[in-house]
Amino acid sequence: MSPEAMMQSWMTGLKSLDEFREKFVAGLAGRGRRSHSGGRRHKIMIARVLLAALALGPWLSAVAAADTASEALAKFGLIGTWAAECREPASPANPYIQFVAVPDGTVTRQTLLGEGEAPVANVIESAQAESGDRLLTRERNSSGVVLQIDVAKVAGGIRVMSSKGSDGREPIKNGILTGNGRPTAILTKCSGP
Repeated sequence: MSPEAMMQSWMTGLKSLDEFREKFVAGLAGRGRRSHSGGRRHKIMIARVLLAALALGPWLSAVAAADTASEALAKFGLIGTWAAECREPASPANPYIQFVAVPDGTVTRQTLLGEGEAPVANVIESAQAESGDRLLTRERNSSGVVLQIDVAKVAGGIRVMSSKGSDGREPIKNGILTGNGRPTAILTKCSGP
């Protein structure tokens, strides 16, 4: 787990950065008082803790304010069903991609390949807007492989620009399918908010 993800999960439930600072400083100051009551070392330790809390403030604010995957996908406009050709049924040649957010905050990306084909589902663990037209997602597939996927808004829809797996595979690079050298499809929104 990345340091940012660990910090975000640890901070879940804290109402503000000020509450974090209070708990952090109070906890360390309390320990310091028990072991170095009133001494010079105690004052130096408190000063260092306060400086660290102030230095970490902007970083912790960014982590605390970070969108959940569900919020990031909703802001980017991805929640819903996407396809290269919405008027045609889902098939291996025209897969439907569904971004689904459930009330518990879980988000999945499901690939529907048509009748008789099992859907492929990934859990989106995190998503971060890189700009107004780029979104990076971290997804885990059913085999446990973690995928880093870069999605771009383009005229008329979205397009996957890169996909790299924790297994070392990189099926999409610079908007090109590495297996056949063709550009990735532009997907349009078929349904959804």
